[in-house]
Amino acid sequence: MAINFNTDPYFDDYSEADGFHRILFKPGVAVQSRELNQLQTILQNQVSRFGNHVFKPGSLVIPGNIKFDKNVNFVKLLTTFNSQNIEVANFLNREMIGQTSGVRAQVINVEEGTVTDAPTIFVKYLDSGSSRTANAFSAAEDIVTNDTGTTYSATVSSTGKCLGASISDGVYFVKDHFVKVFSNNIILDKYLSNSNYRVGLEIVESTVNSDDDEALLDPAIGTFNYFAPGADRYKIELILNKRSFDTANSDNFIELLNILLYIFITGNEPMAT
Repeated sequence: MAINFNTDPYFDDYSEADGFHRILFKPGVAVQSRELNQLQTILQNQVSRFGNHVFKPGSLVIPGNIKFDKNVNFVKLLTTFNSQNIEVANFLNREMIGQTSGVRAQVINVEEGTVTDAPTIFVKYLDSGSSRTANAFSAAEDIVTNDTGTTYSATVSSTGKCLGASISDGVYFVKDHFVKVFSNNIILDKYLSNSNYRVGLEIVESTVNSDDDEALLDPAIGTFNYFAPGADRYKIELILNKRSFDTANSDNFIELLNILLYIFITGNEPMAT
């Protein structure tokens, strides 16, 4: 649902019917917050008119290519590693090395444990270890982060294949704006390799103020208004997400991939829509 800016405290009551194309400020006359907000709306309307002439809503402008990934591997961890008060998030984007197999892997995603599921990391294997033939960590072996930072370790419970999708940095035309999407990946089903989903970008609109983000407080050190609250920000985020096929269509979801079971029967890769 779109955010209404013609409310307190923004009062952006701009109307195209008025035919205003510039706001002309004058000395000796106070500047209204609605004038500053209308100024942005006037400029944004020019951008959106051009954008809608060239692009369909949801169009890829600068690749952010999305792809389906059949080469993701899950690694269930023994819950005993939590006795060290280690959050599974500490493994994210770290390289892990098996202390028995010598196999190395890059962690691309993680999920905390639940009542029914063990804490799990999702990896891309980098080599076949000391045996030159291994294709995964071994059950019950210890794995340790392999970098110069703080070392974290865990013990493998079991491993297997699962499905993922990823997107690279890019720009999409969304809600009349050219919106940046940041590289990201998701896991479709933690422990399955035959999932059926629609994959795309969830559109999330919000307003952010200095209570939400202290970086918005005035940074002008040495002045009377240093660290004072100022203007809020309007934010559009594009978040890689999945939806089941029986979920209703939504204006806040850009479908980019259909992942169907026949992919695994035929071996054909899915295509971006």
